[in-house]
Amino acid sequence: MLRPYLALLLLLCLLRTLLPEAWVLALHRHAHTTEAAATRQRTDHELLGPRHTHCHTETFYSVSFAPALPVRLPQPRVQVIYRPLVVPAQLAASAVALRGTALRGPPQA
Repeated sequence: MLRPYLALLLLLCLLRTLLPEAWVLALHRHAHTTEAAATRQRTDHELLGPRHTHCHTETFYSVSFAPALPVRLPQPRVQVIYRPLVVPAQLAASAVALRGTALRGPPQA
C-alpha cells in the first residue's frame, strides 16, 4: 500500500538531482539574481558582489562547522568461561544390563 508512494518519492528525488539548477530555481515564486552588479571597473581579478541571500533555500545549510561528537563504542561484555562438559566415553548401556530388560511391549510388572 505504501510501496507505490515511496517509489514515486524516490523517483522525484532522483529527478531533482538530474534537473539543471536553473530549472529548479525557476520554480520559485520570487526572482533570483543571476549576476551581481559590478560596482567598479573590471580589472585583472574578478569582482565579487554581495552574496544573494534572500531565498531560504540558499541559507539552508549555512551553519558554522561543528565537529562531530567523538564515537563512543560500547564496552565489551565479559562472559563467564565454564569448564567444558565432560561426555562419558560409554554412551550405550552395557549388554549385561540390557539382558534383563524388555525393550519391546508393555512393561512387565
